Amino acid sequence: GEIPYSRVAKVFQESGIYYFGSPNTLDKAAIQAAMCGSMVISDDRVALESIGMKEIWNLHLDEREIPPLVDQLTILLEIDPNKFLKLQEQIANESRLRHSTSNLISKILQTAG
Repeated sequence: GEIPYSRVAKVFQESGIYYFGSPNTLDKAAIQAAMCGSMVISDDRVALESIGMKEIWNLHLDEREIPPLVDQLTILLEIDPNKFLKLQEQIANESRLRHSTSNLISKILQTAG
């Protein structure tokens, strides 16, 4: 059902995993989910890289490539809960660095100048 916007961050934080199914686009909800600490899963590798999930897979889960969608879900569901919480903090930080308004404005101004 419908969730009031004021509760969206809490829902993302509690869910832990967010499925992103829109091909060839980067949805605002996927970015919000990652900023709130949800592990984002998708078939769209470019979107996952933009959010910061490639670093999660490569650096923290020892996967050379982002696994296929079903494997992403399986692997994430099998992670120790304490490690999963640390990964949630990591993706939230990484996504905020990449997509916060202040950082995006700085990037735009750097490329414009």
